[in-house]
Amino acid sequence: LAGNVVLTLDRVHVHGRLSTAELAAWADPQLAGWRLSSAADGRLEASAVGRDLHGSFEPVLRDGVLLAELRGMRWRGVSVPVPRRLRIARRVPLPPLQDGFAILGLRRVGPHLDFAITLPPVKLAFWRP
Repeated sequence: LAGNVVLTLDRVHVHGRLSTAELAAWADPQLAGWRLSSAADGRLEASAVGRDLHGSFEPVLRDGVLLAELRGMRWRGVSVPVPRRLRIARRVPLPPLQDGFAILGLRRVGPHLDFAITLPPVKLAFWRP
């Protein structure tokens, strides 16, 4: 075979894993009035700046919406778990990613977050003498 060979990749899904600490370090500078960190159990913890108020959250991402479910509160050293029937969930629609990237899903597994993304179509051209 001589000439050009073109490889086209479409609908490529990538599955990966990152720690909740890595996500917290990336997202923390974007939150005004709160500090985001990774709790000992792997959940995300949000702390109000200048106040002794902390919340433990379980992050889940589905269909472009981040769901942060409150699992526990800590105030002045007293920790209280939030019963399932009283849990508050905040839904945060995420803006679309640039260049055709999309986040398909995200869920916590221990101290890690498993995620799936889809890549934009890619064309690779090779020339063969």
